[in-house]
Amino acid sequence: MTATETTQRDIPPPPSGKKRNPPDQPIELPAWLPQAAWAEFRQHRKEIRSPLTPLAESKAIQKLDELRQQGHDPVKVIDQSIGNGWTGLFPMKADKGQPQPPKEEFRASSRNRW
Repeated sequence: MTATETTQRDIPPPPSGKKRNPPDQPIELPAWLPQAAWAEFRQHRKEIRSPLTPLAESKAIQKLDELRQQGHDPVKVIDQSIGNGWTGLFPMKADKGQPQPPKEEFRASSRNRW
């Protein structure tokens, strides 16, 4: 083969526009975030074909920290997202099995309107 000849394997494939995640590179997690819970969230994202990019992973951890500071348990937040098939992390929803407090103020004020 001459220097000007190339083979099919010498030509790199065209870029697809998507950057691939590096293969499971460990990220340093904060002490408040259990490794097992974060690994489950990463696995969940892979299984729903929406893997975390390094930037998305960093932002998700920041979001979890914000939720933690608001009083939400990070593990429960992660479990909620996995259980509902969500890609993001959100504040805990009230458990539908728990009774909601009565809305007496609303009821009383609506009676006085008419």
